[in-house]
Order: sequence, then structure tokens, then C-alpha cells
Amino acid sequence: MKVQLSLQLPPMDTNNIVSGTKSMLDRLVFKYKNELGGIIISYYDVVHVDKEARIFYDSPYLGIKIQVKFLVFKPFKNQILNGVVKRVSTTHISLLVFGIISASIHKTCIPKTFIFDHSSNMFVNKQSKATISVGTKIAFKVQE
Repeated sequence: MKVQLSLQLPPMDTNNIVSGTKSMLDRLVFKYKNELGGIIISYYDVVHVDKEARIFYDSPYLGIKIQVKFLVFKPFKNQILNGVVKRVSTTHISLLVFGIISASIHKTCIPKTFIFDHSSNMFVNKQSKATISVGTKIAFKVQE
């Protein structure tokens, strides 16, 4: 996804705008951004649009415009994803999707046939005896 951004670089980056730009973009990786509708996984093809940075009034920050391409994780509602369980509790299951994205399944979204077993710290299916514990691979449907 190609995006144009305005960045405000701190004074410490005046000697190396490229390094400062990279530092600011690095802080966006693995963060959810409303404007993009997803989580930034990586970025590439950074282009500085302006040849010179701008100083606004008495601000010590340098204003620059860049174009950048983002790889964005944007699952859609009802999409089926696969994850590996990393934590199980009485209230939810935490898992990793693609080994890097955290997700959670609230207990209200776990089928009623599964009950939490405190002694083994896992969900157990009352009928089939299937279990959900740390390391279990599960498929789930995106709710929101």
C-alpha cells in the first residue's frame, strides 16, 4: 500500500534525515494504524518527496514529506485464520498468527462444549475430550 506521510523529525536527526526517517518508520512496524485499517508488517521504497526539510515557526522539529510502501496485515470479518496458542486462561485464549501477530479469543467465543480445566490449565471438550493448550494449532474466525 503506497502512502504519503508528513513526518516531524527531532533535532537529533538533522545530521542524517535518512536515518531519522528510518527510525520513525521502524516505530510504526507491528502497530495498528486506523488510517491503513491494519497492522504494519514492514515498509519499503521510501522516497523523500521534498528536497529540503521545513521548520515550522518556533518548533525544533524538521517537517519532511515521504512516500513509502507498507505491507499491511488487514484481516476481514469472518476470515478464517490459523494460529498457535501461546496462553490459556479462564477468560481467553492468546495466540500468534503467522508467528508474529497477536490475537485473542474471548471465552464467550469459545464453543460451549469446551470447559476450562484449572488443574491442567487448558480447555477440554466435554464430548470429544479434545484439548486446547499452549502449542495447540487452531483455526478461528475473525469477529471484528
